[in-house]
Amino acid sequence: MGGDTTTDLAEAGDVDRALTQFYEETLAAALADPAAAGVSERQLRAWFDGELITEEGTRGLVHQGESDAGGLPNGVVRALQRRFLVRAEARGGDTWIELVHDRFVEPIRASNAAWFPQHLSALQRQAALWDEQGRSDGLLLSGEALVEAEGWAAEQTEPLEAVEQEFLGACRRAQAVAERERRQSRRIRLLAAVAGAVAVIAIIAAFFGVAGQQQAQNASATAEAKPA
Repeated sequence: MGGDTTTDLAEAGDVDRALTQFYEETLAAALADPAAAGVSERQLRAWFDGELITEEGTRGLVHQGESDAGGLPNGVVRALQRRFLVRAEARGGDTWIELVHDRFVEPIRASNAAWFPQHLSALQRQAALWDEQGRSDGLLLSGEALVEAEGWAAEQTEPLEAVEQEFLGACRRAQAVAERERRQSRRIRLLAAVAGAVAVIAIIAAFFGVAGQQQAQNASATAEAKPA
């Protein structure tokens, strides 16, 4: 792609599309760099979303340490710098990394928003939603959905992200609690049914007992009334 500045990109006509293309091509190039060994596209996109863009949709700053910047290896950060997507800024003796321009924020967010649903499993998407929404129990998986999620997780060669492991653990605990409550509910219903049946039997027995006693009394009275 010709040029490496926002001005060059604007000349392409559709600025958002050009910036999106620039972002995606830069990601591909950075991931192909030897320094990116072990870094996935998902991790790289999440780094932009979580470290370089604030919740308010503005550029953020991430501190660059000796080995990484916000969890991303410095070798990958430098690869992104060479392609003019991020830049380093010295402040108070420390180095901070940021996007080269505010204009990249929305195209990056839009690109990531389209990419994640297409490349993440149902478990990963639900775990992200669960985390974003304050880890509500109402977003936990159960039943067949949980069985499928666990099956997918068992097939993965790479470990799940921390939030995905926490989500799956929360689902399992909630499922166990629900199962205990179902068993307890069944026991209560069974005991209630048994108690009801016993009560009915007792009523029937009492009825026949009273009826038998009445019959005996009637028979006795009849016998006494007969002439000797």
